[in-house]
Amino acid sequence: MNNTELLVIIVPLSLLLGTVIVLELRTQLIRDVFVLPALLYFVVVRIFIGPDPWFTYVLSGVVAFTLLMGVSAALHRVLGGEWVGGGAVKLFAAVAVALGLLATARASLALVFLFGLGYSITSRLFQRDAIPSSPFITAAVVIAFVWQLL
Repeated sequence: MNNTELLVIIVPLSLLLGTVIVLELRTQLIRDVFVLPALLYFVVVRIFIGPDPWFTYVLSGVVAFTLLMGVSAALHRVLGGEWVGGGAVKLFAAVAVALGLLATARASLALVFLFGLGYSITSRLFQRDAIPSSPFITAAVVIAFVWQLL
């Protein structure tokens, strides 16, 4: 990853994730006012900057959105309740556009593991069903970046 990519992808992504974590922990919502402009920003930036063709970044966002919505709908149908909110789905789509296909696949694997572990711990400790998803998405992004460096 070169310095330009670092400045135009990693810094805004870090600011987005940090802001979303703080707000979600306070309000239990991931607001579109932060996520949708970031999604648009990453799409525009990836048209001009990135080692892969721009459409692979957009495809990554579409696949991440579709898969997470599908998982959420399936869990809702089988187990009831809301498992993954729309804000988290849009946030992960924005992250996927920023990361690209391979890093998104790695982040997805990490997210499944972290979210399952986090849900099992918090539901037992705090007797809560709803847990914030943005800290898990952020941790999955960090794992994907570290994985990429190895």
